[in-house]
Amino acid sequence: MKRKDITALHDLTSAELQKKLQDLVAQMSKMKLEKKVGKLTNTKAVINMRRDVARIKTVISEKGNVVQKETK
Repeated sequence: MKRKDITALHDLTSAELQKKLQDLVAQMSKMKLEKKVGKLTNTKAVINMRRDVARIKTVISEKGNVVQKETK
């Protein structure tokens, strides 16, 4: 992900982030399978996908922490 894509994640709602996370996890599982079979030419793509999933999970966590602080 490029820097502007990462900052754009903060503007998305929690539902949109969850949807994006599900799509990335599904894509990553397909890529892992292709890697094991030998069809995937760019093996670094799996690592990048895993990092993108972690970024989205971090943003979801941050949004949850903000909501908890506001309710206190």
